[in-house]
Amino acid sequence: MAVKVYPALTHVVKGLATANFGTLPDTVQLARKRRAQVAQLLRDLRSTDYTESVTKVRIEVTLKLRGDLSEAVDVARQVGQDVTQALEWRTFTYVDYVEELSRMMDLAGHLRFGLGSDHARLSVLHTEFGAHLLNAAGMSTVRIKMSMGMPGRGGVFRWEPAAEPEALGDDSADDFQPAESRPVPAPVAPVVPLPPAWVPVTVGVGAGQHQVATVPTRDTELAYIRAHVGVFNAPRGKRCVRRRNGSILKADHDPEVLFQYVLQHVPDWRDTLSVW
Repeated sequence: MAVKVYPALTHVVKGLATANFGTLPDTVQLARKRRAQVAQLLRDLRSTDYTESVTKVRIEVTLKLRGDLSEAVDVARQVGQDVTQALEWRTFTYVDYVEELSRMMDLAGHLRFGLGSDHARLSVLHTEFGAHLLNAAGMSTVRIKMSMGMPGRGGVFRWEPAAEPEALGDDSADDFQPAESRPVPAPVAPVVPLPPAWVPVTVGVGAGQHQVATVPTRDTELAYIRAHVGVFNAPRGKRCVRRRNGSILKADHDPEVLFQYVLQHVPDWRDTLSVW
């Protein structure tokens, strides 16, 4: 005999978010697809109230048929009743569910989840966030649960900023479209701060009426990558940059090629690469 217990929400989510939604993404391309699926799910949940459909628990009992079918049905029903009495659960409202999913989509935009080269592997941080995003949507496979990290002090996960990200307005994450998205600046880790660039800004009419503003630029980011990303020896006389777990991210004879690669494809290099 086998017993499976899961919320009816699972069927609703699978029906609205389309195929393979429960598969955890491991590349930027799949992360972009999952983000678009969650965005479509969120729009559907807001336009139609699925409260009645998602507030139930489904129990499946599988057993070998021995004798009369009606007897097997009675046994399955009794098992279902016994399991129901033994269940422990935590409830929350439909509104809370939609609001939490909306918050996670805002964080997806804040973290630039799904933006980058299609075949690039997801960082450890983005893989962990992807598991939490799918879990917030109602999917909880074994792999998803194993990929979800534990919160730190104060109950805050490492992919959560110190302050909640502001909603992005017309370019909000809940309206995410892969082909037309606008990149959102990645959060800056305190380990390797971003240097300022001084840019003159006119604030009045007349000579000499200027002030300076501090803004990050591509050149200053590249300079910090050159200064802080470790370059190591690799096979065949090449040099390489490594992930924090020691694996090689990319190898080349020219270190400048490596720095340019990090700039273009690894926005969260402060959290994922070996730095000094």
